[in-house]
Amino acid sequence: MIKIPDHSWRQTESALRANFREVFQRLTETIQSTLSGADQLYTKKKARIIAWKRAPLQASAHWRLCFVWLTQYDCSTFRLRSNGDPIYDITAKFWPPISSARRIISCAGERLVNHYRFELSFCAEDLAQVATPDLVRFIESTFEHPDNGEAIWRWPLFAHDRSYPHYAWSGPASREYERRRSIREKYEARSQKTSQSL
Repeated sequence: MIKIPDHSWRQTESALRANFREVFQRLTETIQSTLSGADQLYTKKKARIIAWKRAPLQASAHWRLCFVWLTQYDCSTFRLRSNGDPIYDITAKFWPPISSARRIISCAGERLVNHYRFELSFCAEDLAQVATPDLVRFIESTFEHPDNGEAIWRWPLFAHDRSYPHYAWSGPASREYERRRSIREKYEARSQKTSQSL
């Protein structure tokens, strides 16, 4: 990971994009490593989405679809989100029912949105703990329990947050955000004091 400077004017878009690509790749590889047999993975980096489907355990059962978006909250904070609309981010080739969901309100469309909505924030320091099977375990539990946050698996990295699982920050991400905020506020205060003295 490229170390991002504290001050915004020293940060470069290329570094931010490189870090995003690295995190996206690590999470994709982690999810891929948990799939087996006929299970399938789908990624669309431009849409920032990673999706996968599990083959049914019985012939009469349905494929299980799961997905998550990776976004950036700020220069040092990444966010796992499930509160977007997958209808146009996942192709009909990967998930055929999505084509009917785009046209009409259907059972297929309901299944696409029937999952627990969450936002989990983490930083580069957390990546080794995020890019583990815990990631898949948590996300799949949000699809298994779409209406019951209490039943969702408690991910140790985030479960300390009182708003978990709906909204949570890892400890390191929260501390890094506050550290950068403090630096920014001190700089702004000095700039304001300098401008007033002119």
